[in-house]
Amino acid sequence: MRRTVFIQTCILIFSLQVFSQAESWKKCKTCNEPVIFYKELSTGKDFQIKAAFTVNYPIEDVIRNLQDIPSYKDWVYNCRSAVKISDESKYSGIYRSIIGAPWPFKDNEVFMQYYFKEQDNGKSWKLYQKCLPDYAPLNDKYERITRFKAVWEITAVTENTTSVVYFAETGGPKNMSQPVKMLFLCSAQYKTVKEFIKHTGTISF
Repeated sequence: MRRTVFIQTCILIFSLQVFSQAESWKKCKTCNEPVIFYKELSTGKDFQIKAAFTVNYPIEDVIRNLQDIPSYKDWVYNCRSAVKISDESKYSGIYRSIIGAPWPFKDNEVFMQYYFKEQDNGKSWKLYQKCLPDYAPLNDKYERITRFKAVWEITAVTENTTSVVYFAETGGPKNMSQPVKMLFLCSAQYKTVKEFIKHTGTISF
């Protein structure tokens, strides 16, 4: 019981620290449970996104969901396909993903390197993701994603409750309209998290 209270307190402190920069971070107005925050950087085309939420399933289910690369098409918003193309180990590798984009933009192609880091005897994990813009020749059919990296911090709160803190740095076209920008920074992120939580509930060993 004491350990659970301690973990929940640590998560609360971390979340308050992460979300304390109110002058820089903006809350997505239409996103609640979970709340999505975003920051527009001075370049006008680079952004940061963060969210903290709870999944009412064991940490093992959450990790297995994130490890199942092909299933990303079932919960990542507008993901057309996700294919593992290189296995470095059980917990690391490279995958290629195609993400649908609204007209008049081309669909996005990204080659992503990832690795999981286990901590505290499996009671917490980190997943690191980073795009590899020069991994393969450019395909004119797609817009290559060149600016993306993310960290997922996954922590067991109880046997059947898991805390997830998600932070990403990404980018898009410089002159996106406001509706497209809000789709990119808010709606798509919110729907991804909601589908991630829902999909985790379908995992079985």
